[in-house]
Parts: sequence; structure tokens; C-alpha cells
Amino acid sequence: MIFVLDTSFFLYGMDPSSMDGEVIITPEVEKEVEKGFPARKLRYFTDSGILKILSPEKKSLEKVRETAEKTGDIGKLSETDISVIAMAVEKNAVLLSDDYSVQNVARVLGIECRALREDGIKEIWKWTYRCTGCGRRFGEHHEVCPVCGSALKTVLLSSPKNNSRK
Repeated sequence: MIFVLDTSFFLYGMDPSSMDGEVIITPEVEKEVEKGFPARKLRYFTDSGILKILSPEKKSLEKVRETAEKTGDIGKLSETDISVIAMAVEKNAVLLSDDYSVQNVARVLGIECRALREDGIKEIWKWTYRCTGCGRRFGEHHEVCPVCGSALKTVLLSSPKNNSRK
């Protein structure tokens, strides 16, 4: 089995050597775990060969971004989040993350997700964006409302029943 880890795995102080299979992070995760004890542990695990650092391909990153646009999660995902989902897609790996947006997009892409400390999502969610000024709704993410310039708020569009995958 192959596992892809997000940053919270290391911030929680978890141990990748206890996992039964190949363990991968992306360079973006490595950059986020840059100081203190978690960084020293990460270096130990990479130096000892327990943990691999791999970059996802551009086409995988684009696939994740397109899916995140469709679900409405794009505004909630960092480049690190996108990279770990893309790597899990490429390797058909189990993704370990407590981030609900990461889990949502990964599940839409058919990737198994396991939560680290939280319960994890039970259903796939679809989000939209509503302007706090003029009230217009947008299906795609914008930094501000393209009509009036006010802030946008993420709101639930739908929670399809029986749409979750294991």
C-alpha cells in the first residue's frame, strides 16, 4: 500500500515508520515542516529511506485544480493541499489528512482518505460563493466579487446523499 501524508501528520508528531507500505510527501509538505522537532524528524525519516519526497506531475495538479473548481473547494486549498491530492491521484495512494476540503476533493477523484485525528467527511460537498455586499452567487472562486468588489463567503450548495465513496 502507498500512503501520501499532509503536513498535519508531522505537526501531530506521528511516525511514518509505523506504516505498512511506501510513504510519500511532496516538496511543499517538506517546506511547511521547516522548523523544530517535526523538521528534524522529517529529515531523519527521509535520510533513512522511510519517507520519499516526490513532486506530482503538472497534469495531475491541473486535474486536482479542475476538480476543486467544480466542488467549490479551490479557495480553501493551498498549493500544498493540491500537491498531496495530486500525488495521491498519481500513485493511487491512501491520503492521510484532517483537512475537509482535501478529503472532499480527493474523494471526488476516487482517492481513499483517512483522517488523522478528526472524524473525516461522510459525504461529498459542493460549495458556491456568495457576495457579502450585493448578494450575487458565483460557481467559481474569486478573491473579491467581480461585480461590486466586496468579500465573498463560501456557502454550501449541496450535500448529495449517497455520494460518498469508501
